[in-house]
Amino acid sequence: MRHRVAYRKLNKPTDQRLALLRGLVNALFLRGRVVTTEARAKELRRVAEKLITTAREDTVHNRRQVRRWIQRPPLKGQLMRTKKYREAEHPERNILDKLFKEIAPRYKDREGGYTRLVKVPPRRGDSAPRAVVMLVE
Repeated sequence: MRHRVAYRKLNKPTDQRLALLRGLVNALFLRGRVVTTEARAKELRRVAEKLITTAREDTVHNRRQVRRWIQRPPLKGQLMRTKKYREAEHPERNILDKLFKEIAPRYKDREGGYTRLVKVPPRRGDSAPRAVVMLVE
């Protein structure tokens, strides 16, 4: 029975699971679609829909709430010292603005269901069930 079970653990410790979901959310907002396993896709949909709902109203508080989930490329350490890295175009730096200015306004009048989950043939190596998560137009 699944009574009072809030989410899928995906056979990972908490920090790895959250990092995985953050990466999937970034990819979804950056590209508009992600191909992953079915269980990960269902968890991704749960997180992404909450973030889009939060982003529908552009306030400072909502931006801070969403920024906790959106990863940004590192700006410290060895890479930061190279001018080439600092001045390079990183699309990940613009995901937050894209979410608040392009993605969320599309769904202003919609009351949920911002993503679609489509099952695709299983993965070739281990026959894991796969799915495509895409943003609804």
